[in-house]
Amino acid sequence: MYRKYLFFISIILVFFSFDSFTLADEIAHEYKDFSEVDEKLLMLARNEKPDKALKILNNVRDKFPANEYQTINWLVYFNRITEKYDECLNLWEEGHRKGYFFGIIPSELRYQVFYDNLRFIKIAEKDAQLLETSLEKSKTIYEIRTPDNYTPDKKYPILFALHGGRENIWHAKTQWQSDKLFSNYIIVYMQSYLYDDYISYGWDVDDPRGRKYFQEIFTEVKEKYSIDSTGVIIAGLSAGGYIGCDITFNNIIPITGYIGVCTGLPENLNLDKIRAARDRGLKAFLIAGENDYMISHLIKLEKLFIEGDLQYQFHIIENLGHAYPPDLSDWIDKSLEFFQKK
Repeated sequence: MYRKYLFFISIILVFFSFDSFTLADEIAHEYKDFSEVDEKLLMLARNEKPDKALKILNNVRDKFPANEYQTINWLVYFNRITEKYDECLNLWEEGHRKGYFFGIIPSELRYQVFYDNLRFIKIAEKDAQLLETSLEKSKTIYEIRTPDNYTPDKKYPILFALHGGRENIWHAKTQWQSDKLFSNYIIVYMQSYLYDDYISYGWDVDDPRGRKYFQEIFTEVKEKYSIDSTGVIIAGLSAGGYIGCDITFNNIIPITGYIGVCTGLPENLNLDKIRAARDRGLKAFLIAGENDYMISHLIKLEKLFIEGDLQYQFHIIENLGHAYPPDLSDWIDKSLEFFQKK
């Protein structure tokens, strides 16, 4: 019996030693850049291991000064879910002193625990002030990627690639990629002027300022590059698809192909606008995840397309939620083939 107990005790000690070693190894890991840290934290968030995440964050906090905002934001998240609420308040105040803002919307459910906290109310007010000040100076920006072997002697179709909500131009550049796109299209990667927080942005429909930026950018690109005006495509995920729909069907710029991934349905869209777009030669390509909470919007959009006699394709992807499809590049190429068919 004594030997049996010793055996079980030794197994337990080995388990805890291994777990401690694994944690120490993860904390001491030399991350090459913050994207590696980000990926690790996402995994820990999904696996509900906030204490491990906090130890990693505190270890790397001073190693990536360019990503200080993201570090503070992650620290707020993991401190909140471990109920270290005073530390959340401290982190927000620290961020504000450095000019960061977090897009705090006090009515959101995740802030429920702070509703009656006077310190939080002041933090939320300061956050709104910092965001508003930044919004006054911001503008929609873009970056161009020309096709392989680009020459001004040839005209090229163009694709406006839009990020989703709470994203930025980096997401547009890393998602809207494909061999056909890179070989044959001028790509305009865009970033909205509408801040969601210090490093991410959203889009809004019926927005005169936003529409003006689209028109100005389209004009600039036409003046600088050799554009085929019969091939102007706009593409976006979620809020990006939402604003893409608004720009397309209100004819803000002359779009000939619309790609909407997990997109919303603008309230200003109606059959008259769809039929007018049809008469201009527009085609639409819709992608939805079968588990997407926005799928009902795309189904309504499809019904409008049918009633408006618009040429379109609608694809529902199994096991996908509200997200980019993992094989998005293949879907991009399929959409380009569809747009090119006469």
